[in-house]
Amino acid sequence: GVLIKNTADFEFIDPVTWDYFKQSYWEFCKLEKDNVVDFNHRFRIWGCYNDEFRRPQNAPQPSEEDFAIFKDNALHLIEMQSPIIQAELYREIGMFDECLALLDSIQTEDEGAKGFMDAIANFANQKEVRPFGWQIND
Repeated sequence: GVLIKNTADFEFIDPVTWDYFKQSYWEFCKLEKDNVVDFNHRFRIWGCYNDEFRRPQNAPQPSEEDFAIFKDNALHLIEMQSPIIQAELYREIGMFDECLALLDSIQTEDEGAKGFMDAIANFANQKEVRPFGWQIND
């Protein structure tokens, strides 16, 4: 079976705060870097934003600049991901139509993947952008 846990149980433990990523983001984008460094840094930015603004109870409201950075980062990260994770990133930045269209195009026989895709679609249909925990029980 599949269990969706409260997202508050899933945190990226990262000593770097959102403020650091926010201050350095546009400069980071201009740097020449290899794909591994780019992916790892962008993945940390994604997790850090969610830790700051979406996972905690009574989280602060992100500014327009915060969200602009998160969205730009996600659009770059999408290019480095598998289609299912691309759909999840579209959902988290509020591009629900793109998310659902991509999910509709994915063919898989993997039951775990289908469950994850169904969960993404359900949240997208509810216009929910917060991340969710995902665990497959054997």
